[in-house]
Amino acid sequence: GERAEAGALGRGGTARAYLGSYGGGMERLVGGLDEVQVFSRGLGEVEVGSIYRGQGV
Repeated sequence: GERAEAGALGRGGTARAYLGSYGGGMERLVGGLDEVQVFSRGLGEVEVGSIYRGQGV
């Protein structure tokens, strides 16, 4: 699946980021996450494909 959201991320704050959960932790990923990356913008289809193939952005 996928989920995209827009907005600014603050620096030096105390907010927690949860990867692999949704709904306040009530829904959780069964599995694992590997090579998590955070970008300053949304990526296009070609860029995502390039990362998937190990070629970077």
